[in-house]
Amino acid sequence: MKITTSTLVFSLALLFLSMPLWAADGETELAKQAQNPVADLISIPIQSNFNFDYGTDRDKSQVVTNIQPVIPISLNTDWNLITRTVLPVIYTESPAYQTGLGNVQFTGFLSPANSGKFIWGVGPVFQLPTNTGAFLGSNL
Repeated sequence: MKITTSTLVFSLALLFLSMPLWAADGETELAKQAQNPVADLISIPIQSNFNFDYGTDRDKSQVVTNIQPVIPISLNTDWNLITRTVLPVIYTESPAYQTGLGNVQFTGFLSPANSGKFIWGVGPVFQLPTNTGAFLGSNL
């Protein structure tokens, strides 16, 4: 069988035109996994909160940036352990200017691997006194 130039060009054009469809399917699947906390996908969301009119006189500001890695761990075919750690990086002007780490919160959820459409988990929350300044968290 002889392949003509026009057949080759048509085949390559068809291949290149269908590539974005393959990428779209992959992106859709990745978006679904990103929304599912029990998916086998590590995510590291970063959330920034800007607090204006902060302090006793309401003339200061504060910025809290939370780094929140979520790591699902498959324990066996029936159970997953989903860990979530919140590491706050804080800048505050009140009552004194300080920048540093706040207290770390660790959460571990035990969740069934195949719970259907309703995803649930149960587990403890631990707060660790990791603050690096007197105004960045409490050790109580």
